[in-house]
Parts: sequence; structure tokens; C-alpha cells
Amino acid sequence: MSNQEVAAASCCSLVQKQKGLLRSGEGGTETIEIVCSKSCVRCKLKLDYTVNMIMAIEKTSPSTKTGNLRKHIIEAASRVLIEEGYEHLSLRHVAQKAGCSQMAMYRHFANKDALIHYLCLELYTRFTERINRKLNAAGNAGEKVHFFIAEMIGFATAYPDHYSLIFLQRQSDRLLNEERDRLGKEFLQGIREVVQELLSLETPKETVDMRLRQIVMTLHGAAALLLAHPKAYGLSRNKAIQDTEELVGCILRADR
Repeated sequence: MSNQEVAAASCCSLVQKQKGLLRSGEGGTETIEIVCSKSCVRCKLKLDYTVNMIMAIEKTSPSTKTGNLRKHIIEAASRVLIEEGYEHLSLRHVAQKAGCSQMAMYRHFANKDALIHYLCLELYTRFTERINRKLNAAGNAGEKVHFFIAEMIGFATAYPDHYSLIFLQRQSDRLLNEERDRLGKEFLQGIREVVQELLSLETPKETVDMRLRQIVMTLHGAAALLLAHPKAYGLSRNKAIQDTEELVGCILRADR
């Protein structure tokens, strides 16, 4: 598929053709620039994240498959999560996708929890890196808050399984939860600086932390309702973003 062919397709068609966006070369993967011909934010986010997530894991030539089985397993698991959903993420199914036996998988991941551990941290790390890059490129603090809200809601809408795995599910692995909490604190530090700027530099630390907590609670609450009960609450993606921005505005004005 050429860049011109990609550009000529519609957004929703592109989502269905996402497998065609990856071209394997000898010993690696060729990066293809995606040009979206329509302004469909949801589809653009899904495409951008899908291709980046899959291509982040180095692909190898068939001659080196045995020596890089772990990478093939991770790639297969990522594809299952992206294309089929969390409910299909079983060791047997991933082994089939990776072209290996279940016993071969056990040499790299002792059980499903171990595989989820890796995927959860990988997803969280790449998600926060992506958000941070775009926040750094944004203008003033107000624009950064708007972008943060829109990106979080957009991510939850485009990737409900990813969102739930990262933000809503507590795993049985204590070390995984601790590492995820550590990544979350690092990520929120950047958001905290934005909140501090919007409140004023003289605002006490305790107040900034409280307002940040309220903003995150509001955002995750809106995302959770959008995923679980959109019809009951009359929610759409745009409505969830608008409601969240209004509530966040109230939170930020509470101390004035």
C-alpha cells in the first residue's frame, strides 16, 4: 500500500486496513507515514497508536525467529490486545499468533499474569511518553489541560481495553501495581506543574495536590461512564470532553 493509497482512503477504512500499514523488510520493519484524509480524531488516534505500538517492538527476519521468540510473543500479544480485545488475550491464543507452542511461551512468561505485567507496563510507558511529547509541544497551560483531557478521553474511546488495563484494573501482581503506581506518579508530576501554573505559583503544595487529584478523578470518572454507560448518561466522546473541561474549570477557579 503506497502513501498515496493510504491518503486516499477514509479514516474508518484505514482502521480496518491497519495490517496493511506495516511492511516488513529484511531483518526489520519499514516505517510508513500515515496521512489521514479526513479529520476523524478517533480514527487518527487509533491508527497512530496502533502502528506505533506494534512497530515499537522490533520485527526480525524468519531466519532469526527462534532466537527472538520473546519478541515475537510480545508482538503477537500486542496484536491480540489491539485487534481482538483483552478477553482474547490467552496464552494459547497468543502462542498460535506467535507461531510457537504453549510450552515454548512458558520459557519466557510463566503465566498469563506475567505476560499482562509486561504489556501493562509497556502500554503505560508508551502512552505517557506520547502524551508528554505532545504536552511539551503545546502552548500555554490552558492549552495543555485541554489537550490532556481530550487525549485521555480519546484514548479511552479508541482503546477501551488498553485504558481499562492501564488505569482501572488492579492486578494480582504486587510488583506490577507498585511499578504502575511509580510510572503514574512520574507522569502526573508533569500535569501537576501545569495545574500549579494555572492556580498561581504561590498556591500551597497541599492545595495543588488536592486540585490535581480532583481533576484526575473527574477525568477518569467521565471516561469510565463513557465506556460503561454512555446511553444511560447521554454521553458521547465530545460531550464527555465538554463536561470534563467545564468541571475542571470549576475546580481551578475554586481558590480564586
